[in-house]
Amino acid sequence: MSNLPAIFDNLLAVVVDYAGAPVSLYGPDTTPDSIADADLPARILLYGAGRGGQGEFGHIAIGTMADVTWTVLDLLLIAPVAQ
Repeated sequence: MSNLPAIFDNLLAVVVDYAGAPVSLYGPDTTPDSIADADLPARILLYGAGRGGQGEFGHIAIGTMADVTWTVLDLLLIAPVAQ
């Protein structure tokens, strides 16, 4: 059984500060379609089976062994100092 839910919950519980203020956190269920510069800095935490949704999966047909590689993506988005 995978420990991914517990690992992900622990990452969600980590509070990240930037410039002395806590960073807004978005998870898979709360990530908006877009984030305005006024809402930065923001942290986006996602998981999936590999980069680009393509995971590594191996299976031994005779036995019951399977190997799944999960990817956790933790992004910190900040606004540039000057645009």
